[in-house]
Amino acid sequence: MNMIEKNDVPAVKGKAPAGAFNAQVRDFLNERLKHHGAHCEQLYITTVHSVIEPKVTHSQDLLALGNDTLEWETVQTHTHGLVGIFSKHGTFEDEHRFSKLSFYDVEKLMQDLLDEARHKWFD
Repeated sequence: MNMIEKNDVPAVKGKAPAGAFNAQVRDFLNERLKHHGAHCEQLYITTVHSVIEPKVTHSQDLLALGNDTLEWETVQTHTHGLVGIFSKHGTFEDEHRFSKLSFYDVEKLMQDLLDEARHKWFD
């Protein structure tokens, strides 16, 4: 299950509609991911409903998550054990797990993205 946590920092000036900064989000994320040999549209954060007989309830690439982060002006936090990072959409199989990043790393990456947008992209 995903949970949303509100930030106590100023809102993004002139809040952007979904996808308005798609190219900037892609460039920012890919620059941060390149030392992992990864691309934001090839990594998926996937959620399951239960750790016992897991069934995927949500899966989205990091670019979409980044755009959501800007639109919602908050960083989504994730429940340990129910979320993972994968190289294939819609799977929770270990063979596709991307072990170079944790969901904590993704949350930090999204916070960095939000900070970048607040301080540099929205004047």
